Amino acid sequence: MGQGFHFVSSPPTTTPGSDPGWSSLDCDIVGGMSLIGAFYYLRVVKFMYFDEPAVTTPLNASGELQIMLSINGIATALLGLMPGTLLKWCEGAMKVAFTAAAG
Repeated sequence: MGQGFHFVSSPPTTTPGSDPGWSSLDCDIVGGMSLIGAFYYLRVVKFMYFDEPAVTTPLNASGELQIMLSINGIATALLGLMPGTLLKWCEGAMKVAFTAAAG
């Protein structure tokens, strides 16, 4: 294992004449922010699955809203499962935009 090898989870150490790498304060800040994020998302999961709902009345959506939500769900599923078509459209649009900007 050479001098430049570091594990992904460990910050680079400092050696004389090199860049300082990560300080202990940097690691503390990153760790603290990770804990805050984990607390937030676990709290959301707790509210979603374990707490009783405050309002138990069913939601009533109009026919138009149900149709739009269905179209949105189908489009999201199709683009998630087969993104190639959308990516080809985006690539074509970028080629046209860059060609027009360069020309």
